[in-house]
Amino acid sequence: MKQKALPKKEEQTNLQFKLLSAIGIIIIVSGHCYHGGISLAYEWFPTYSFNISLFVFISGYFYKAEYEQSALRYIWKRCKRLVIPAYLWNIAYGLFVLLMQSLDYTIGAQVNPYNLFVMPIIDGEAFQYNLGSWFVYPLFLVCVLNVLFRKLCGKTKIKNEYFILALYLAVGMWGIQLAADGHNSGMLKLLTRTMLFLPCFQLGRLYNTRWEQRSKGTRLTA
Repeated sequence: MKQKALPKKEEQTNLQFKLLSAIGIIIIVSGHCYHGGISLAYEWFPTYSFNISLFVFISGYFYKAEYEQSALRYIWKRCKRLVIPAYLWNIAYGLFVLLMQSLDYTIGAQVNPYNLFVMPIIDGEAFQYNLGSWFVYPLFLVCVLNVLFRKLCGKTKIKNEYFILALYLAVGMWGIQLAADGHNSGMLKLLTRTMLFLPCFQLGRLYNTRWEQRSKGTRLTA
């Protein structure tokens, strides 16, 4: 008599990072509400100095080395998860802007092909209702650049998480300097945002593969 195959073990939910994501959302909302009447250490850490970077850190934490085996598949997966939904939302908000304009209420940019398909990548704030979506595009580029760079590192046999962190930190600081020097308009804005996010992504990866295991007393493979 054949025995029934046991169901595959479901991947355990990471409750710590779900809680961290929830805290990040609260911090962002309170920042948009002039701190919401509560103090979240803004005296020490200015608003927006860390909240968006926190979500990039979380993305880096869930990055897996196995993605490098099929980089194109991973990039397409990120595109379906990030870019396509962001574009659909931008189009939806564009239609909402048209509706409001028909009611003699104007806010945001004009609805045209540029603001529907180009502006989201460059700035992401054309229609104002969905200005928070600017974050999606540099995050997508970080995912793409990271997996391609790691693929290259694998071929050259130079693959060390601390080396990658040092390189990404240098790129991030360069991006900050470019923005501070005024090179932060048009496509350069997308570039500097991506450069800033790279070390945040790698810090999440390092926490997963190196630092978290020490606090738990176990050793995980990268």
